[in-house]
Amino acid sequence: MNPRTKTFVQWLVEEIDKQYQVPQIQGKTWVEQQKLLLLLDGLDEVKVTQRERCLKAINDFIQAHGCTEMVICSRFRDYHDLAEKLRCQAAIYLQPLTPEHIHSYFEQAGSELANLKTLWQDDDTLQELATNPLMLNIMMIAYQGLSVTDLPQMNSLVKRRRHLFDAYITRMFNRRGVSQIYSKERSLHWLTVLAQQMMRESQTVFLIEHMQPVWFHTNVERFINRIGVRVLVGLICGLIAVLHFGTQVTNDFQSLISLVIPTVMAGVLSGIFSTIIPGFLSGLLFVLIVTLMISDSVLHGRVTLITLLSPLLINGVVFGIFLTLIRSDIRIVDQLKWSWIRARTYSSVASIFGLAYVVVRLLLNKEYYVKHGFHLIGVELLIFFLLAGLVGGLNKGDKIDKGSLPNQGIWRSATNTTILFTVFVPLGMIFGWVYAENQIYEAISISLAVGLITALSGGQFSGLVLIQHLTLRVILWWKQYIPWNYARFLDYATERILLKKVGGGYIFIHRLLLEHLASTPNHGLGMEAKNGSDD
Repeated sequence: MNPRTKTFVQWLVEEIDKQYQVPQIQGKTWVEQQKLLLLLDGLDEVKVTQRERCLKAINDFIQAHGCTEMVICSRFRDYHDLAEKLRCQAAIYLQPLTPEHIHSYFEQAGSELANLKTLWQDDDTLQELATNPLMLNIMMIAYQGLSVTDLPQMNSLVKRRRHLFDAYITRMFNRRGVSQIYSKERSLHWLTVLAQQMMRESQTVFLIEHMQPVWFHTNVERFINRIGVRVLVGLICGLIAVLHFGTQVTNDFQSLISLVIPTVMAGVLSGIFSTIIPGFLSGLLFVLIVTLMISDSVLHGRVTLITLLSPLLINGVVFGIFLTLIRSDIRIVDQLKWSWIRARTYSSVASIFGLAYVVVRLLLNKEYYVKHGFHLIGVELLIFFLLAGLVGGLNKGDKIDKGSLPNQGIWRSATNTTILFTVFVPLGMIFGWVYAENQIYEAISISLAVGLITALSGGQFSGLVLIQHLTLRVILWWKQYIPWNYARFLDYATERILLKKVGGGYIFIHRLLLEHLASTPNHGLGMEAKNGSDD
């Protein structure tokens, strides 16, 4: 949370939306009605410069929402150093292990830890580390079976902790009975990248579907990502455009095929230019490029320029609006529910948009309606109304489900996209018969256009989310920040007891291990990793 720019309530509502896919309107209602039990872990993981403001924001929230129960966890030392204190009813302080407790653990372990017990008795830094139960367990695993001479003497707590974690990591990679899918060098590189990113974003739990372009280290990488997303969107929108307007300007199948390449190329070029000019202008640029690229067809009289522009303008405007709506962040929506309010809103806006389309077409190409009948105006307005309502009526669900599988949010988005395409293609076929002049390919073209645009924008832009996530993953893999099969690697690290699985996400087994890896210099992968398999 950045208290300089938002209140605690705003941050809370956004986090409920981000973490649980609950609409912000619903989340705000829950907060105002004080129906939430807030479990906030990791106060010490907030950036040092923001902790005081964060605590003040929480205290202000407690004063304004006195009936909202809240539990906040923090390492005592980090909390104790703050001037601002929580206005809480009670506090529980977990005491460190006493020497008697630690001695009892060593006694139960037997002879395998006898040498470690001897060193612990004489090493002040080990004694301090062993007061943490998890650190004591890591110590037992890392130094099990080693002689006193193998255990170096260190007076620095930082050096001892680093040596301890290095020894633990080495022991985990040498465990018997666990498959060796990835090399130690490769695994440490990816774990270090993950730890550094989680520290940078103050994350405790990592979910693959919540990866964002902030993972990129340079402006060049971010620019490539923006280009990649817009190229794919432009390619699909170009295909949608030709499937729609192509059937409006020609009833010859060969002529329709000849329009595919220039229209798709125009979509890709417009998508690229949308990184430097507004999306609306990119849509008009799409119309211009298509018109110029098929100028030969116009000159040969197969279709007039007015006939071409009549349906092409609507495609360009829709394309431009869509480019404008592309966000820099990736917002997963894996739960959907029907909303009549949204359906009516989208249908109303689309009806106005459809009316403008009809007026433009009447001004540019009145003969089109003379040829097909003016009843087609009513049919087209009905199509705008129904399709927009059906697509826009799908709103975020308010069911809280963090998921139990890695990348579950993306897989659900893919499922939503597939379902939307499958359902709307037959509906598009029905609408397509209105335009088809006893030509089955025209009805098929319209149905595919409807299916693609619905899959791309429906379900709260589930298709666009897939494109954004896929582009992000490909570039991160290309730059060697992550393996191609990230879930498989994270499960592998879990088997090595370096990570722990929490539902569909992952956490490091200890915050200190995350900090250890995040502070480790990462020089990238060597030749072995570059040339080897990384799936």
